Amino acid sequence: MPVGFGPGGTLDVEAHAGRDTSSLHTVDLATGKLNPEALVSTPGYDFTGELVTGAASCCRTPST
Repeated sequence: MPVGFGPGGTLDVEAHAGRDTSSLHTVDLATGKLNPEALVSTPGYDFTGELVTGAASCCRTPST
């Protein structure tokens, strides 16, 4: 499940990647390949979270 975009042309995704539980991984958008090394994992639990960026204004339209 997509979570957000990372630096350098990657997509952050929630994935199982061969594990019993889900973790946060990256997908290289140029190759479409999932990085098997987790960015965030919670051993014994599924990772379920939202990206916190502090950039709340990214989706606003400018006021006139």
